[in-house]
Amino acid sequence: METKEALRGKIKQYEADVERNPDDARSRFIFGQIYDEAGDGASAIIQTKMAEESYIREKDMQGVAKCRRDLRAYYKTCGFKPEDFILIKYPS
Repeated sequence: METKEALRGKIKQYEADVERNPDDARSRFIFGQIYDEAGDGASAIIQTKMAEESYIREKDMQGVAKCRRDLRAYYKTCGFKPEDFILIKYPS
C-alpha cells in the first residue's frame, strides 16, 4: 500500500497524461487502478469505463476484458451498479 502522498503524486501524473492524450486506454486503465487504491471508487469506475471505450475503438479485446474484470470488482466493493455510470458524451 502506497502512502497518500505517493498516490497524490501518481494521480497528478496520470491527470497530466490523460489531458495530453485523452484516448490513451492504458493510461486511463492505470489511472482507474490508482484511484481504486486511493479509495475513490467512483473515479476508478469512470476512468476504467473510459479506458474500456478506448480499448473497444482500438479493437483490443484483452484490454476490454481487463477493464470489465476490474469494473466488476469496483462495482462490488463500492456498492455501485453499472447503470449508475452511464457516460454521456457531448459533441465538441
